[in-house]
Amino acid sequence: MRYIMKEKEPASLTHARKTYLKKYSDMREDLKDEIKASLLKEQKHLCAYCMKRISSDDMQIEHYVPQHPNGNIPQEEADRLSIDYNNMQGVCNGGKSAANHSTDDLTCDQHRGNAPLTVNPLRNETIEKIAYRSNGEIYSMDQQINNDLDKTLNLNAPGSYLVKNRKEALESFQSYVERHFAGKRLTFDDWSELLTKIQNGRDGECQPFVGIIEYYINRKIRQHSIS
Repeated sequence: MRYIMKEKEPASLTHARKTYLKKYSDMREDLKDEIKASLLKEQKHLCAYCMKRISSDDMQIEHYVPQHPNGNIPQEEADRLSIDYNNMQGVCNGGKSAANHSTDDLTCDQHRGNAPLTVNPLRNETIEKIAYRSNGEIYSMDQQINNDLDKTLNLNAPGSYLVKNRKEALESFQSYVERHFAGKRLTFDDWSELLTKIQNGRDGECQPFVGIIEYYINRKIRQHSIS
């Protein structure tokens, strides 16, 4: 999971809210397609939760505050938030398309259901509390956020291959650094340039599972800052 900087909502959504749209279930499919395109752009084609690659064909529009909040807030407020662009994120299918998938292996919103979350991709102060182990596991020293990651969103589910994929992404980046810099001891500026390159991605897309790489680079940067 990584920080998402929201952009301006599609003008068509603004117009729909002013004219006919009162809740998400009434939204037309063509408008959903425009919203998906906008979410993909600002998320650099990665799932807001697990950081898998997503496309307009296999993504879903997720609501941070659920459409059906189980009494946590009034339904009228939930309906209003269901058409608020700042409450929308693009996510993967959570593994539900896999043959013979188990509920234990579902991830992201498919495992979350309507459970509330503390961690929020739109709030950097919560994203900064996320950490990764070298084996690819995601965790947090904040108990509530760790529960979000490990239990509610199930981002370490053994059957999902997410841990394995994060580990491979990190190892691939480390191999790249070793080849590219050929034994050179990287400076603060070197790591900072690598971070910018990783965060910008290529052609508007970041590589899948980039969050673990960003975490690794930021640790290197902090080490230089205190040395």
